[in-house]
Amino acid sequence: MPSFGTHSYPAIPELISLTTGTDGYLAGHAAHALGDFGPIASNALPALGLLLTNAEPTVRRRAAVARWRIDRGTGFPEDILRWNIKHASLQERWLAAQQLWELDSSRREEASQGLLAVVQSPPVDDGTYEPFHGARWGAAEALGRMGADAETALPVLSAVASNDANEQMRREAREACERIERAVSELRRAQEKAKN
Repeated sequence: MPSFGTHSYPAIPELISLTTGTDGYLAGHAAHALGDFGPIASNALPALGLLLTNAEPTVRRRAAVARWRIDRGTGFPEDILRWNIKHASLQERWLAAQQLWELDSSRREEASQGLLAVVQSPPVDDGTYEPFHGARWGAAEALGRMGADAETALPVLSAVASNDANEQMRREAREACERIERAVSELRRAQEKAKN
């Protein structure tokens, strides 16, 4: 919505009201949207603060990140991101690790380790026909997007690309390796060029 400019500002009070309901999914998405407004949504900070104690880790993460995007003085959301990376559902662990890197690429090693832990985890067995590998695939894809920042993940990703039982997981790991290797190669070339 912020891409609509000042015409979207009237949505802020409506989004704030959506954070106070019992629907965590809706509250989390409203929090995310409020964060996209940045400082103009500073009146959302009290409502977002209340979401920091929500039972759902995803809602807490979205609220903490939104608060930081609105007002950096609220503090970088590392505590919530770290907790989610270690203790939340597999999908949330992937998303929290990815977001840690997106918000602060200097935390690449911690984000990379969190994503690798998801890649190496067993798939989610939700009682359906086959176990669900979606979070594992997403974590591998996120590592690929990290490019050279995920260089230390290459040995594990290479092993997964060769040995994982899931064909799609092997493909995702292989593609991530290719993206990382390409980015590392480009970085090294640029560094060499800068030296000469």
